[in-house]
Amino acid sequence: MQTIPEKFRVPAEQCGEVLQLQYPTRVYNPELPNYGEPYRKSVRVYLPHGYDAGKTYNVVYVLHGGGGDDFYDWLSEDDPCPTTILENLVRDGLVEPCILVFPNTRSDANQSNRNGTWTSFYHFAPDLRNDLIPFIEEQFSVGKSRESRAICGLSMGGFQTTQMGIGELYDLFAWYGAFSASFNGGNGMTFSVEKALAIVEGSDYALGYFYLACGTEDPLCYRTFSRDVATLDRYL
Repeated sequence: MQTIPEKFRVPAEQCGEVLQLQYPTRVYNPELPNYGEPYRKSVRVYLPHGYDAGKTYNVVYVLHGGGGDDFYDWLSEDDPCPTTILENLVRDGLVEPCILVFPNTRSDANQSNRNGTWTSFYHFAPDLRNDLIPFIEEQFSVGKSRESRAICGLSMGGFQTTQMGIGELYDLFAWYGAFSASFNGGNGMTFSVEKALAIVEGSDYALGYFYLACGTEDPLCYRTFSRDVATLDRYL
């Protein structure tokens, strides 16, 4: 497997900024006693260098793993931070500047507990559809078509990308990336490759791109990842 080239690991000369904001949402997990309770939720938003409200940017929603939140997993590591990689790609003309959104993907008002209720991960889709995406589109100059939106995630965030992104939000996103994940990771998940293919093939919306990857030494995800890849090979 190729590693990240060293030139993409060093901070770029032209750096963007990460904002910490709060948006209004509610508890969508029906298993919690405060189901339906409104609250304000933290989200981190990366704006590219020279952000211009007069331009329209593509936006990527980046989902954390099971032990992370809107900061931990993606923005707490310096070797390398994904914003550093992105800025170097922009410098070399390999990608266009875009906006990254790092949400807390639990539907739970207790945001301080990074190991909170597991089922709260399964109820993030209405938060994204009803609250976060409208908030981002109100605050920033982003495209409002599904072709302007991408969603990706690590581990649990990767499972959310497949199960929730395709299973519940396929009308909102055209581009997908699931890292160290598969279509069904157990723990109450009911999604599958077959369900995903049925949604894509039965929809009027085109799939822009889908990227699925997992390391061979991953003790949690490689088994289900390998099974799903084999299933995809049979259908595609």
